[in-house]
Amino acid sequence: MELQRLTTPTPQQMLSSSLFDNVIPAFRRHSSLFGSLEIELQDFAPIYGMATDRYMNCLRHKKLKHHPSDLIASADEYTSFLVFLAAAAYSENQLDLAESAYLINRRMNGFDCFYTRSMPDIFHLEHPLGAVLGNAVYGNYFVCYQAVTIGGDRQYRYPTLHEGVVMYAHSLAIGSCELGTNSCVGANAMIFNQTLEDNMILRCQSGVFEKVPNKFNNIGLFFCGH
Repeated sequence: MELQRLTTPTPQQMLSSSLFDNVIPAFRRHSSLFGSLEIELQDFAPIYGMATDRYMNCLRHKKLKHHPSDLIASADEYTSFLVFLAAAAYSENQLDLAESAYLINRRMNGFDCFYTRSMPDIFHLEHPLGAVLGNAVYGNYFVCYQAVTIGGDRQYRYPTLHEGVVMYAHSLAIGSCELGTNSCVGANAMIFNQTLEDNMILRCQSGVFEKVPNKFNNIGLFFCGH
């Protein structure tokens, strides 16, 4: 599915608003408390610009109810921004900055996504406390709820998540599983080295796993323009 560019303010216009006003001083404090160094984002202006541009591209695809007025005041959106910041720093071999952004997310926000992970351009984190996003192929419009676990098995095989996958609370995707377009892994459900077909839900009811058709458009539930 081709990504739709929406008519919204540019990243430069949004950066002139209050959205990012508190990020630099907050990151200074957070990197000192939860990382190993006190880091000034002004010293990494190109990387900070890369992260804000990627974050704003992601944000403008989300429904307005997910748009914060102050990034630091929104735990979910600050978590998402730090994912982009850590990845941008890693791509430029600025490992101290990458490590700090990762550790803030892990120690303060309770969210584990290492900076080497290849997250998609467009995703949404819905109160993702306790989530661990490991190695995987992540498609756009991925949605993650709390306590989700994604990662490899003992033979170092990893999941593939196609576009529009939603993983609900306490769900797991482990090993060489494949989650099809517009699929869901329901609360407390687990998929291990298996395939979940397009437009299907794997749900868990009273400890029994079953697949049922997904009658909804996942992307339309969380993102705009679809």
